[in-house]
Amino acid sequence: NLVHLTSTTGLPLTRNQKRLWLISKLQPEIPSYIIVSTYRFSGSLDREVFERSVDDLLRRHHIVFSVIREKDGEPYCDILTSKAEIKWIDYTGLPVSESREKVKEMINTDSRTAFDLEKGPLYRLYLIKTAPDEHYFHMSIHHIVFDGWSQGVMISDLNRIYNSLLKGKDPEL
Repeated sequence: NLVHLTSTTGLPLTRNQKRLWLISKLQPEIPSYIIVSTYRFSGSLDREVFERSVDDLLRRHHIVFSVIREKDGEPYCDILTSKAEIKWIDYTGLPVSESREKVKEMINTDSRTAFDLEKGPLYRLYLIKTAPDEHYFHMSIHHIVFDGWSQGVMISDLNRIYNSLLKGKDPEL
């Protein structure tokens, strides 16, 4: 049965989400179950439109705004929708080889950083500029709110939103 939820707080977890929550409770400092993706863009990128596109995207996939809380030993989900947080990093002052090495280091460091399921957010986003016509978009999202199938949907949606906004149109998703 499909049920239309009118609340975004106190939501029950699935069995798999409970399993991931328990693993996180037992080993909070270990960065497990993180889905990491990095995309390289070449050509011009309108940063303002891109950031607005990501914000629109995450409001559409608002599950990424979840935090997992606990009451009487039972976990539950609260979705705390907010503006998307994107960290901006500019390496354009460095030689190309050095800036690309910095990107690799940042991605490796981020991949080894655990999420706090209770405090959130359960995602980390970076837009990294390495040259006037080269950017990297890096995402880390906890598997408790995201899976590999969702990744393809999100990137497809982001592409459609960004290209529509560039043309001054509403995205058709």
